[in-house]
Amino acid sequence: MTPIFYGRTRNGRLLVDQREKFEAYLRGMSGAEIEIAVRRRRRARTLSQNDFYRAIVHLIAEYAGGEEEEVHEGLKLKFIKGRSTTELTTVEMSEYIDRCIQEAAEMGISLPDRGQ
Repeated sequence: MTPIFYGRTRNGRLLVDQREKFEAYLRGMSGAEIEIAVRRRRRARTLSQNDFYRAIVHLIAEYAGGEEEEVHEGLKLKFIKGRSTTELTTVEMSEYIDRCIQEAAEMGISLPDRGQ
């Protein structure tokens, strides 16, 4: 898997976090043609979002008599086309959770307060 390095810009210059690891990685690619992509850093889902989502999955699985992993995969397929929740930004995860809450409500499942 290709590592992702983070940093920031200042006055048109790139300041890389963990500079030594970044440079070591580049040295390991000596002489190779490379591709460079720069984009604004996306904020991944939060731990509290993940915890709340897992509580929803648990309650749906308990209600339906299924396995949590099956419920998780089914919700992903239905609402995010099978994408991994680890790829979702905080905004995308919030929207996904809203859809899962609606799904649970339609099944008659009461959920704990959203602790985000």
